[in-house]
Amino acid sequence: METILLEKNKSVKKSEKKIKIVIFSLFSIKYGSFTKINGILIINIRHNL
Repeated sequence: METILLEKNKSVKKSEKKIKIVIFSLFSIKYGSFTKINGILIINIRHNL
């Protein structure tokens, strides 16, 4: 039971990450660019909004 629950949690976290990345990419297209360094997202926002 525990392993099944852990696997479900992992898949949920993966889908959450995917959603976050999609939101970040949409945001970056609007306001700047984001770079992914070692799994850390760094957003460069243009200051001329």
